[in-house]
Amino acid sequence: MKRLLDFVFVFLLLVYPFINMLPDDFMIFGTIWGIVATLFVLLVLLVKKKAINRYAISAFLISIFIFISILLSNEITFLKFVTGYKYILPFLLASYIYWYPLDEKKIHIIYKILFIYLILMIALFLYRLSYVDFNLFMVTMKKDFVWYDNKSHNFAQMYILLCVSFLFFSYLLKKNIYIAYIFFLPIFFVGVRSVILATLLFLIILSTLMVKSYLKAILAFFFIFLSLAIVQPDFKKLTPLILSAQDANRGEDKMTFTSMSSGRDIILDYYMKELDPEKIFVGSGMQFLETNSDFKLGLHNDTLEFFFSFGIFGLFALIFGLYYSIFYDAYKKTHGINRLFIVALIFLFFGISNFAFFIYNQLIIYFYILIFIVKNYQIPRNGLMYENQ
Repeated sequence: MKRLLDFVFVFLLLVYPFINMLPDDFMIFGTIWGIVATLFVLLVLLVKKKAINRYAISAFLISIFIFISILLSNEITFLKFVTGYKYILPFLLASYIYWYPLDEKKIHIIYKILFIYLILMIALFLYRLSYVDFNLFMVTMKKDFVWYDNKSHNFAQMYILLCVSFLFFSYLLKKNIYIAYIFFLPIFFVGVRSVILATLLFLIILSTLMVKSYLKAILAFFFIFLSLAIVQPDFKKLTPLILSAQDANRGEDKMTFTSMSSGRDIILDYYMKELDPEKIFVGSGMQFLETNSDFKLGLHNDTLEFFFSFGIFGLFALIFGLYYSIFYDAYKKTHGINRLFIVALIFLFFGISNFAFFIYNQLIIYFYILIFIVKNYQIPRNGLMYENQ
């Protein structure tokens, strides 16, 4: 049974990056993946006598307040339960990493898989870029054209998770660290500002704290800026890469706070006006998914989304279940380079999470697993060592 569970776990992780990039016409594959993942989790709960760990506890805590909020909302729909479940499934699936110990052979295999996936993602990026004749400055202006079905965020989030994972395994195995840093370069040309900001935060925090790796970080940054200079010597003209699609097309002179934020200020203003004091503890239960809702958009900010949709109780569950129980615990139980990675990863998380949906996206599974690996597998000075779990 253990071999079967291991196989399904690895299979689910291997295929999801491809499912994540499929056009919306093939959403059935995502549904099938979710069903298989759910059945896998149920099987693990039946087979494992001690299926309780930090991720499972966090999933249970957060799920309680999500579903209470839905049950107390103005309209109870199946879509709300499915959406709420998408916050929970990544915790449950990632929890299996507790029973999937990594030996040196597995670590080398994961390293090779990450490398192959990064190459494939770069190939996909270049293929999509060919639609605008490899003009990097057209990516933002024609983002919906370059990235079919608005897949730019899917690509960017998947790619950065592969990058930071490959970087950690490069340090763990002490090989190709320079190449690992160079892999970050395509992120700056995808046109997804939340991921660009998060990547900069990650690299700056990591290079600032990692004194012994200054040279590698400096050389990596030099290569990145040299590449930007080759693409566009006038750095002032690089701004289209970080503008919203609307501003990139209209021009900076017509930029407003609303256009710059892609309308997020309007969304937040609506949520503030619709905030019901009587439901401040349980939230609206994802009101934007109701049939009679005047607004069909989420906040693009995970923390605020939890507050408005699931109330103070839901926000507390998120803070305790994720920020404290997982992030702070990982920080507390690591040291050396591993602790620096944890700090940088937390900045990466908030860089994306504060400006886009991240916890809701099933890609967060890889982030949770990476946090666990960084916490438990210490980057050594000589040889491959493990920390006590």
